[in-house]
Amino acid sequence: CENNDWADNFLKYMSEHKVELDFFSYHLYASGPDKFITKNNIIKSLLDKYGYSDVEMILDEWNYLSNWTTEWHETMEVVTSNKGAAFLASVMSVSQDGPVDMLMYYDARPRVSYNGLFEFYKGAPLPQYYALYAWKNLVKLGAQVRSVVTDCPDVYVTSAVGEDGRCGVLVSFFTNDKNVVAKRKVEIEIDGKDIKETMSYVTDESHIYTQVPVDFSDGKTSIWLAPNSFVYIDIR
Repeated sequence: CENNDWADNFLKYMSEHKVELDFFSYHLYASGPDKFITKNNIIKSLLDKYGYSDVEMILDEWNYLSNWTTEWHETMEVVTSNKGAAFLASVMSVSQDGPVDMLMYYDARPRVSYNGLFEFYKGAPLPQYYALYAWKNLVKLGAQVRSVVTDCPDVYVTSAVGEDGRCGVLVSFFTNDKNVVAKRKVEIEIDGKDIKETMSYVTDESHIYTQVPVDFSDGKTSIWLAPNSFVYIDIR
């Protein structure tokens, strides 16, 4: 789970006894994407250290966590909110760009407390559901394209392109700082594409995957993201 010393000892023992591994799986519940970057890199370094560089890394249980005790209620509020959706989108983005091979979100079972995808009683989709929905749209396009974020702390981006030239850009803004309340201007530039039609889909405190027009000029646009929100931009 979260015991890196145990992982180190386990991998050392397996290596010394020349045991092959098909995969290495682990869990993480944490309060920000930075924690996932750190954990994924630690696991990768341990696998490299003991000769398992080609073994699949599977983060097979993960979600947001403030802590397991005094802030449990706050954790549950985040998981089912727009902040949880921004967290989910951000973690997927940093994991996509990192060494981890697979992510298994916990949990999608109806009437389970850690289910952040569906409302407890009615089963209606919650904001986190739409972060996965946006990610599905990127996957359907087929090929990730390089995305670079500069001078924009707490903003994460993943982009993809289809064989027909259609593009998708997922931009998330996640923060645990409750003093951050102002929207942030994010300037986006798409290189090497003749843009004909665009639409964005916003999830924040006031919207759940709501269509909001966005216009590009010479491949550039500016959007305003509220803290703990995400936007999926469909570009044709």
